[in-house]
Amino acid sequence: MSEEQSKSRRGGRSGGRAARVSARTNPAPVYLSTLHRAVGPIDLLGPEGVQEIHNAAMTILETTGIEFRDPVALADWKKFGADVQDQRVRIDREMLMDL
Repeated sequence: MSEEQSKSRRGGRSGGRAARVSARTNPAPVYLSTLHRAVGPIDLLGPEGVQEIHNAAMTILETTGIEFRDPVALADWKKFGADVQDQRVRIDREMLMDL
């Protein structure tokens, strides 16, 4: 069987071991596209909306609190003067704003 017949039987693959080694040692370069932003920043909330969200978050931390499962964190919050009951920590807004 000639070399030409052998190639056609194998499906005409090319490269072999040398091509695989070359592909591993010389990876193809990665081209990243550049993002061009055509639209400027958009303010979805005005200052009043941001303040309203801030006040709501502070109210949640003061009344409902947040659960901490780390004993070191619980001890730290207690040391700073927060209301610690079991794993629930309630924090005054003044204390948070001073941190």
